[in-house]
Amino acid sequence: SHPIRWESLSMAVDVAPLAIPQTPDVVHSPWSMFWWRMRHNPKAVIGSLIVVFLLAVAIIAPLIAPKDPADGELADTLASPGSAYALGADKNGRDILSRLIYGTRTALAGALMVVVISEVIGVPIGIWAAYRGGWVDETVTRVWDMLLAFPPLLLAFAVVAAFGPGLPKSAFALGILYVPFIARVVRSVTLVQKEMAYTEAARALGYGQGRIIFRHILPNCISPIIVVSSIDFAYALLDL
Repeated sequence: SHPIRWESLSMAVDVAPLAIPQTPDVVHSPWSMFWWRMRHNPKAVIGSLIVVFLLAVAIIAPLIAPKDPADGELADTLASPGSAYALGADKNGRDILSRLIYGTRTALAGALMVVVISEVIGVPIGIWAAYRGGWVDETVTRVWDMLLAFPPLLLAFAVVAAFGPGLPKSAFALGILYVPFIARVVRSVTLVQKEMAYTEAARALGYGQGRIIFRHILPNCISPIIVVSSIDFAYALLDL
């Protein structure tokens, strides 16, 4: 009876793994993990909703503005808030609410230009300098230190004096000066990520630098980039 019992037990052990459903391993990409963290962070969701609301106001400004922001009635100079003017009128009789709504376009567009210019230039330079290392990293870091020592408003005034007034020119000048802020953060993250085990494994498998940077290093830089960009966006609104 013992041989039969041991044979039955061995057959049960062999069949047991086949009876248990196998759950496939789900591999989450860095981008999906980023969006998952974004959705489960209430502060990030609230901040995103505020940004989306301001963008919506800027886009549909002609539809929601009660009056023409440039049209003023001298008879309504400094009018108090009421049915005609929700937030009152300025010294030229122009509706303050309409000017505030249209002003959202200029403020957001200028600050967005500054942030985009700094990211487009600073993120690739920061990753490249940290990934290459050596004299490349040292040279780029010294250039950043020179830019950080230059007052942003002073450069903006110099650009306006040289090329004339204009939002794009001022935004471009500030965008160049904001490059070191985002580049230094990206460089710091890249220095850590390039020494991680998965990066070393990717090199051992023969992956090229482009794939390692865009598939492994850059996704891990997204969260710091968003944080620095939000701070730069606020400072750009003040500087412009």
